[in-house]
Amino acid sequence: MKNLLIYKFDNIRTAYKKLNLTAEKCLFVVDKNSNFIGTLSDGDIRKAIMKNFNLDNKIEKIYNKKPFYVNKNSININKVKKFILKENYNVVPILENYKVIDYFNFARLFEDKKINKKIPLPLVIMAGGKGTRLRPYSNILPKPLFPVNNKTIIEIIINKFLDYRINKIIITLNYRSSIIKSFFKELNLKHKIEFITEKKELGTAGSLQLTKKHIKSDFFVSNCDVIIDTDYYDIYLQHKKQKNDITLVVSTKEFTLPYGTCEITKSGNLKKLIEKPKFNYLLNCGFYLLNKKVIDLIPINKKFDFNELIAKALKNKLKISVYPIDDYLWNDIGQLKEYTNFLNNSE
Repeated sequence: MKNLLIYKFDNIRTAYKKLNLTAEKCLFVVDKNSNFIGTLSDGDIRKAIMKNFNLDNKIEKIYNKKPFYVNKNSININKVKKFILKENYNVVPILENYKVIDYFNFARLFEDKKINKKIPLPLVIMAGGKGTRLRPYSNILPKPLFPVNNKTIIEIIINKFLDYRINKIIITLNYRSSIIKSFFKELNLKHKIEFITEKKELGTAGSLQLTKKHIKSDFFVSNCDVIIDTDYYDIYLQHKKQKNDITLVVSTKEFTLPYGTCEITKSGNLKKLIEKPKFNYLLNCGFYLLNKKVIDLIPINKKFDFNELIAKALKNKLKISVYPIDDYLWNDIGQLKEYTNFLNNSE
């Protein structure tokens, strides 16, 4: 229970890290006397990040101060079940003398029911790049087939989506496409894979134009060198609820400058010395959920990168939102150093 408690004067960064250590996606906010005063979900934190809250800000302004809860001596199980199903709540705290002593969650209340997290959308994996950042190894082996333990990178990406019963998988190819096709032929997956091969290099987004006849709905897009460990169904729900045209999965990242920086006046006099300042950014993870109409923005048979697509979508006033995740939930293994680090941490 202690792992689910957070003090109202703790900051967002602390809460975010604590949330990622629990499967419940919700913390119980308490005051200095450990009395229950609210809840803080991963959704609350994402909303705060999207409103440009600093991760060092206190959680006071973002937690839910009027949560649903039950008292130990007056529990109505049917009421709790209806609330969890209707409001899509992760947990409902049980209180005794203002203290959280236990909680209900979906698994506890619906042990006989399988949690339905089916995503009825296709997945497109962009696997046509040369993997230049992984040379010299990528001169021989295409990046999607780089091994991680007993699996290839692209297998790991696919398996994560198979858990959500995705309805179609499309892989766009170019560099060493025959090797990748042969690998999947030998792998003999139960789920059918559709391959689309570029005739020339089309950049990081250009090959999506080739998928147009194959896409009839919103669809996920993943680079073939990123592994995202988060709830894809939750991304899908946010995308639907907000009626987004594009949802970008982004990673919170803090950079610390290893030097002191000087803030000066207009006349050049020192105003302030800041020792090793910290900067917070949201980094594009190379993982998206797109409306099918976004494909119409992509030129036919021309090199076109994702940053150009986003810029064009903004110009056309499409609705674009972000889905923030913590840095350690995103593994970019498209560079040799990151790939080696990921291998070492996966052993």
